[in-house]
Amino acid sequence: MSARSLYQLAFCLIIGAQVHTSQAAGPDLIMRTDFVNVTEEMNHGHHFGYVTTLKHTGDSLADAKGIHVTWMLAPYIKYRHLVDISLGINPPQVTQKDNSVTLKIDTLSWGLKATVSFKVQFDPEMILKPKYYDIVTPVQLLYYDDYQENNGVVTKKNVHNHPLGKVTFGVELSGCSQPLGMKSGRINDYQITASSSYDESQPSRARETKDAWCTDKEDKDQFIQVDFLLKTRVTRVGTMRRITKDHWVSEYFLQFSDDDNTWNDYLENGQVKIFKGPQRAEDREMIVHKLRHPIEANSIRIRPWAFQELICIRFEFYGCDIPGSPASCISPLGLESGEITDAALTHSLPSSNPSKPEFIRLHKDVGNFPYGWSARAAQVPPDYLQIDFGSLRRVTRMSTMGGTLSFFYVSSYQLQYSLDGITWMDYHEKGKIKALNGPKSSKEAVYAVLAKLAEPFVARYLRIIPGTKNMAMRAEVYGCFAEELPPYAGVSLYARRSFLLDPDTDRFYACMYTSESAESSCFSTTDGVEWIAVQPFIISVAASNPSLKEIYGLDRRMNFHRSCDSGESWRQITDGYFNKTLTESQLIKAKALPENLVSEMPTSDLTALADSTGTTWGVSGRGIHAMTAGSDAWSLHSAESRSDARGVHVTWMLTPFVKFKKVASSLMMGSLQVQQKDDSVTFLIDRILWAEEVKINFTVIFDNDFSLKNGRHHIVTPVGLLYYKDYTDDGHVITKGASFSSPPQIVTIEINIPGCESALGMASGGDNDAWCAFITNDQQYIQIDFTKKTRVTRIETYGRSQKQHWVKRYLIQFSNNDMEWYNYTENGFDKEFPGNFDSSTSVSHHLKNEIEAHSIRIRPLAWQKLVCMRFEVFGCPIEGAPENCIDPLGLESGYIPDEGVSHSVDTSQTVSNPTDIRLNKNVPGFPYGWQASLGQLDYLQVDFGSLRKVTRVATQGASSFFVTRFQLKFSNNSIEWLDYPENGIVKILILTI
Repeated sequence: MSARSLYQLAFCLIIGAQVHTSQAAGPDLIMRTDFVNVTEEMNHGHHFGYVTTLKHTGDSLADAKGIHVTWMLAPYIKYRHLVDISLGINPPQVTQKDNSVTLKIDTLSWGLKATVSFKVQFDPEMILKPKYYDIVTPVQLLYYDDYQENNGVVTKKNVHNHPLGKVTFGVELSGCSQPLGMKSGRINDYQITASSSYDESQPSRARETKDAWCTDKEDKDQFIQVDFLLKTRVTRVGTMRRITKDHWVSEYFLQFSDDDNTWNDYLENGQVKIFKGPQRAEDREMIVHKLRHPIEANSIRIRPWAFQELICIRFEFYGCDIPGSPASCISPLGLESGEITDAALTHSLPSSNPSKPEFIRLHKDVGNFPYGWSARAAQVPPDYLQIDFGSLRRVTRMSTMGGTLSFFYVSSYQLQYSLDGITWMDYHEKGKIKALNGPKSSKEAVYAVLAKLAEPFVARYLRIIPGTKNMAMRAEVYGCFAEELPPYAGVSLYARRSFLLDPDTDRFYACMYTSESAESSCFSTTDGVEWIAVQPFIISVAASNPSLKEIYGLDRRMNFHRSCDSGESWRQITDGYFNKTLTESQLIKAKALPENLVSEMPTSDLTALADSTGTTWGVSGRGIHAMTAGSDAWSLHSAESRSDARGVHVTWMLTPFVKFKKVASSLMMGSLQVQQKDDSVTFLIDRILWAEEVKINFTVIFDNDFSLKNGRHHIVTPVGLLYYKDYTDDGHVITKGASFSSPPQIVTIEINIPGCESALGMASGGDNDAWCAFITNDQQYIQIDFTKKTRVTRIETYGRSQKQHWVKRYLIQFSNNDMEWYNYTENGFDKEFPGNFDSSTSVSHHLKNEIEAHSIRIRPLAWQKLVCMRFEVFGCPIEGAPENCIDPLGLESGYIPDEGVSHSVDTSQTVSNPTDIRLNKNVPGFPYGWQASLGQLDYLQVDFGSLRKVTRVATQGASSFFVTRFQLKFSNNSIEWLDYPENGIVKILILTI
């Protein structure tokens, strides 16, 4: 550290009094001035402070009146507000004039000391040249023997005017042109969003060290956006081309916003400023532009205006944070980091399921199936992953990615949220339940796909409900703390929530900050029956001193107070007194509660034993608990925890297909009422005596009017508890006192509804010989496309009926789009099914994990001589599932009439008839089916009569007469005809012989 730096850190100034008018019995003050929170390198917008300490000298004999302390600030330093006022004075009156600020104190009583500190800021509106500055601040002190103000008339006597003092320190102003973090990663992936992107060119790829962000649309509505963590000054912008291909943005403009709703164009000379990017392939360096008018905003966008081939860009912003500006509510809430603990994660799946709640964490390496958190298919209600934040959070965005194997991914999901874990609300946008988008493909699933919430919400509990079942997902939640945060960060003895057991009195103190100055933050009890509110100005009971029989508290200005009567009265003490006590006595310090506390019962580090009563006190995520002497069970405590509970409501939230029938038995002292509403049943007990145990048994039935899908079901039933200190119901008016509730408990049972075991229609085992693959290798398959989504529960296979050919082992695959295929797995591994051992005996397998899919494949792995098999699939169609577009359109059935079929064949040259085209039609004479003329480009035309969607074509020959290749044309008006293409090329359909 330089000598100048040492001078900077050590400097303070003491000015002795010079009394211009000598009075034997007058006041005599000494002033000490200093600076605080100054670092060697600072920037525009940074805050620091000045401190004034006044005290009487040994020669002082009277009160000092009308004290004026004037700080003459440099032009680029602005006064902001008072920070702290010590014991002995009323808050000073602050007067600002030009570049000075005067603190006027009415009286400093004889013998007392006063300290006043205030915050200043390097003016964010003024840009200073980056260099080292010596900051010199003159300070003037004057005061009077007597000073009175009355309706603007000032009466004063005997002025005392000190010589002008100075506070000096040095600081390096680095300017506001540093890279803001695209290259370094200081700007996180979750801060970068875009209008659109290619799967492998996500917004996070717009960094200088990556390939580029590229849009999947080529219009002028595209943008890439950065949301800063706090308001930021942007002074420069730089852009680059894509690394791997000749794609770049040659022109762009900027927009900025403070609320992500209202966007302003960046202007120069009253016009939207168009910036130039790379202009040719050789432009590979960052092209940086200085902004004539620095932007101050929470969010900024780059809007491409002209580009080469594709909209692709890398970029960096330059500038600096604006210190003191509020943080944006977009920070990760702790799934990836682990701040949200495993204990805070639950789900609706049974413990036997291989999916575990902690698999939901973003970027967690889940090495085995299901490679992330996965919900089951066809659950009513649907499966969910639940998060308990421990206290209220504001949720503003989500991000999801696929499993460790990225072809397992969830493409859409919904959210539910709750304040109490009992009442749940669906996340809506514009009045409708909103489905949020995840990855669109397996390529995109390797990245975290961000979803902004247009209507953020506040909740303690959050549920994620996948829209794609049997797929894996990993996630993060973003937002901010939603409860009242005290402005006392960095004070070691203060916590927003804490508890303390005073060993001298065995009094238990519980504190939680409230910003309402008239409300108490702390309460105390010795037995849990009577709770006493601590005076509202005390916001934390911080420590106990058993040897001096004192407890210590902190007020809203972080001044220390002590109480010698268990918190009934308090007296302010100096920091020196408390620090002396801290070093000379064995203090019992309050225990701070973590903000992510979610445990159901107290852990050992959050308990305290009262020696005189033998009661152990503890705190959990549910609240305050007590364990009485001789007991080994916790009871949830409150101010009424040893009183009778009245108006007890126990609510079971039944699933729609389960109906309450009757109370089978009950054991209680009070009366019981049963209330039913929609899908819930509430048991209302008028009174439960303290220490009384109540039991209610009731029966339910499956609703006969509700058609439940066949198969296994996990029935999840939340149970809520609500009760009151006082509760009366005279039949007309309900009177209620303070209410209490407990977090909901979940009751889960598994049932199996049989019936999904019907043969789906292959009719194996009949006269059919077998399917045999033309090529004998392990790449062959046979596939069924169901007419609607189907649940498959069992498969049965046979060998070839006429020869000794069969399949010995095989895999099953399934798909919902005929493009992405998934292997059937059990216990996290691909299941290889044992096949047949001869040509006639059937071998059947039940599927442990039932398949729900549009299509299914059998993939032979081993065989006897040739790949040949017959099989049957068992299960049932899924009720309500949409029909697949694969039905026959009517050539074979005759639904397409003869007049709907025509051809171009010259009938004088052939006996072929267009109606001979019908599948499986017996055409006894030559040509045994429909035939085109030799050497002619003949066609067969079908008129459907109205529009049809054509998805497949089947053809057959007649003995040794068959067509091996053909093309398709289609038309909506029979005049203009289009060739059927695939991948932009006219497709020739080839039949394998």
